[in-house]
Amino acid sequence: MALNATGARGFQSKPKINLNSRVARKSLRKSCGACFRRQLCQSGTERLEWNKEMRSKTTIEIYAYWDELRGHRDVPARGQIEPAHVRHILPDLFILEKTPRGEIRFRLAGTRICALFARELRGSRFDALWLGEQTTRIERIACDVLAQKTPVVLTAAAIAGTADPLASELVLLPLKSPEGRVDRIIGALVPLSRPHWLGATPVNFLELGAMRRLDMDAAGVLLQNRPATSRPSHPRPAADTGLSGAIRRVLHLRVFEGGRRD
Repeated sequence: MALNATGARGFQSKPKINLNSRVARKSLRKSCGACFRRQLCQSGTERLEWNKEMRSKTTIEIYAYWDELRGHRDVPARGQIEPAHVRHILPDLFILEKTPRGEIRFRLAGTRICALFARELRGSRFDALWLGEQTTRIERIACDVLAQKTPVVLTAAAIAGTADPLASELVLLPLKSPEGRVDRIIGALVPLSRPHWLGATPVNFLELGAMRRLDMDAAGVLLQNRPATSRPSHPRPAADTGLSGAIRRVLHLRVFEGGRRD
């Protein structure tokens, strides 16, 4: 599918859809098969927890890779990421950056994510993908991931016209920039099923269902279902050894130039 690049401002508007959001949330809960419960954090902000572990192999695998890279530290560095080690899931991955203005914007976006929304995500705000009334909360969640250096799993309903809401899963994992600031996020967005309309009808927006902060001390339990992967011990050298150069070589992520250098 050919995707036309558009300006970042164009991403802020969402098509108006006559859809009952309560119906969407009910459908999401039914399709996910999970129970939700509300809990107030000590900070006073509302927190939603999901009583099940990550369901997508992609989100499990990128979390496992991120956790392996960080070792005994709070957060790994972006420069540690070697795309050859997660090549098969690159189409579902993205990288976000917190700009000097405090906005959370896309730097990289996998081809399957761009195809899901039928548009490029160059420079667009992360919260522009979400239901209008949830944008403030989504940006706050992403900022908290960076400030607290804590990974988060989100469940969401992908809304595409009058089609049934599509249960999806996201994971947000903090990263350090080359300057040493925790201002990057590597994440994944994965639909949990493949309905007949997927790929033909673009998703208009996402509706947040639940949020779960991952307990990194209990990572061993979480990673029991991690799919086995074969990682090359000596990736082929290339003239451009940065992440962007490696992504160009595997040709699964679209690289958008501009902004700060990695």
